Amino acid sequence: MAVSIIHSFFLGDGQGVKSIVNGVTTYYVGQHYEKKGTTVTKYYFAGATRLAVRTGGTLSFLLGDHLGSSSVTTNASGVKTASALYKAFGETRFSSGALGTDYKFTGQREQAELGLYFYGARWYDGSLGRFISPDTMIPSTQGTQAWDRYAYVNNNPVRYTDPTGHDITGWCGNFCSGAAKFFDWVGAAISLGEAAIVDQFAVDVIVAGCSTGVGCGPAIGAALIVDGLIAGPASPIGVAENVFGVAAFLATAADDTSNGSTYLEQNEAGELTLGIGQNTIVSATTMALGLFPEANFDLSVSAAQLTYDYTFGEDPTTLVEFSSGPLLSPEPFYMEACIPKPGTSCSE
Repeated sequence: MAVSIIHSFFLGDGQGVKSIVNGVTTYYVGQHYEKKGTTVTKYYFAGATRLAVRTGGTLSFLLGDHLGSSSVTTNASGVKTASALYKAFGETRFSSGALGTDYKFTGQREQAELGLYFYGARWYDGSLGRFISPDTMIPSTQGTQAWDRYAYVNNNPVRYTDPTGHDITGWCGNFCSGAAKFFDWVGAAISLGEAAIVDQFAVDVIVAGCSTGVGCGPAIGAALIVDGLIAGPASPIGVAENVFGVAAFLATAADDTSNGSTYLEQNEAGELTLGIGQNTIVSATTMALGLFPEANFDLSVSAAQLTYDYTFGEDPTTLVEFSSGPLLSPEPFYMEACIPKPGTSCSE
């Protein structure tokens, strides 16, 4: 068996810049440009999605699966030229033709000579379904599966990917967290406008009441009633405010489910563990408090939620966990069946 001699060179952030395999040098410029010997390879992206590759002047399009793995290659005319299928943890189980790229399982670069994938922070072995070195960062989320620092994506490769080698990315990516922040900003803007309207009206009512025979007490009471009507959940402003509050909660809950802060696991003994993400609980509390019909209180709640979003909310974690007793018996069981021969019975 031939032994490959490999030297790899990296920047401080883990980005590969050069590799030498059996005397052949390859240079990397990010994930967009490679030069292997005299052959130049260029990659084209739409956002974070790798769409096409041009090798030596030949353009090919790359089609991926739900995990971003390179599954099909077509030529410039759209005719399929190659395809590949992968096992759950990344081993290639079928290939036809040459994909024309080393970026294969989940879009990570395969070092075929080693039989490993490079994930930025460390190398991954698809045949083992594990990283070959421990994670240097211990995640505060992702449940108990993340305590195994060699484990790949919480041992759930059909659902998650790991773009950096440090942290899993679920089906929602950064979309849900960004959407939640957007909805919180819109809700805060509505609360600010609501408070401005209510405060101005309240000042006018109180000043008018105190300067006339109505009196300050009734005027203040009337101002509070109007405040409740304008800021109440049934008012147009209140409805809009609460709609964005619910939208922010749903986006946050989806984000926590995606990144593993909210999870449901079952161990070998059949016990279920439900973990609920801290961000989900905070967002649910904000949504509930937003129903209180007082404009300045609503504004304070919205401001507190925004402050949380850009501080503690940036590091999602599991806040509470609930565990059940065994739901399935861990003891093995079996069943016997009998098909009697003609003229006999199972008791014989």
